[in-house]
Amino acid sequence: MAPLQLKSPRGGPLSLLLFGIAITGFFALLAFPITDGFFGAMILQAHNQKIGANHSHFDTALTNWTLFDDLTNALTLFFYDLVDASSADITLLMVPFGGSAMGVWLLGMIESNRKGNKGRLPAFYTTMAMLGQLAGLGFISPIFYAMSLREQRASWHGSDVTVAPEALYTIPISIFLGMAGPTALAALPAPSVLSINQKVNLVRLWEMFPFLVYLVHLALTPLARWILERSGQRDSHRRQRLQFVYSIGFLWSAAPYWYWLAMVFSASAFPFAFAPKITKAWNFRHMLRLTNPFLLGSPLPPIPTAEFWFLQWDFWLIGVSCFVWALSLRLETPKLDALYLKGGIVVEALAYAIALGPVGAAIVLIWQRDMLLIKDDDRCKQA
Repeated sequence: MAPLQLKSPRGGPLSLLLFGIAITGFFALLAFPITDGFFGAMILQAHNQKIGANHSHFDTALTNWTLFDDLTNALTLFFYDLVDASSADITLLMVPFGGSAMGVWLLGMIESNRKGNKGRLPAFYTTMAMLGQLAGLGFISPIFYAMSLREQRASWHGSDVTVAPEALYTIPISIFLGMAGPTALAALPAPSVLSINQKVNLVRLWEMFPFLVYLVHLALTPLARWILERSGQRDSHRRQRLQFVYSIGFLWSAAPYWYWLAMVFSASAFPFAFAPKITKAWNFRHMLRLTNPFLLGSPLPPIPTAEFWFLQWDFWLIGVSCFVWALSLRLETPKLDALYLKGGIVVEALAYAIALGPVGAAIVLIWQRDMLLIKDDDRCKQA
């Protein structure tokens, strides 16, 4: 019995929704911060060689091309403030943001290494990520996901989800070393532990994390292949391998999301237990209310507030885009799961998104999709 062939998703309404999210991302991450003067203020601060809440002096010399250096250093200013611990709201939001980013990268790297995606758009995830570092992942990633869904291919076999074990096993450690490691180093306090310029240089390294993850994965994959071949485990346990890697991504994304919700709920329900400044910064309304990105030309708020608005939108745009993409792929397989109709899958997915966060839900949906396709492959081989 031949394995079931799934027609390629052309996206349909969900693909259009992703393009709609990208439009929102354009306004929230580009048009709004340009017209309210946020980007201009960051560039001016970089030009004046001031960084952090205390406006410490830092070395801005990179290429001696003033415009390029100012733009690059403005990006460094933004990333510096994310790990400076000077704004309580930004510091808390970075917890689920960091966890979600690791989960998103895990899914992206798995997709880019699938047998069925070789030579296709999903294989160029790192390129998309580097563009996202420049223009905002909340703007670039929904476009990438939508184009990936709409890219034509003849059919999708269950075997197409296969990822070489050496590539799969090294994905979590590559993300940890290439993303989490530089983030932790960049978060070290200055000037108590690091000098200002040392912290700035670590932040600049952190900005390159998509490329760092790619390089670490490229270096570790041959070593993992050699180890697996010597142990005789390279061609076995496909289901267990995927489950192991997905479980890591799930913990990375869901646990920080739960912690964030717990802190927001605690600060809102028990304000007496926190310092007044923390209570105000972690209040439910403050943390979850999004600024209208279509009010172009709004007055520029204090820089930390503008940074928080940007981070909020980037966090939700990235997460929701990943969730919509994963839901579209999960909806490919309703015939393989007799217990659920498409409507049931959507309701279940929304429940996951509320309980686990959008990225945690996305990991569960792709995990389910893969297990169903592998199960169908195994059933056909035994028939």
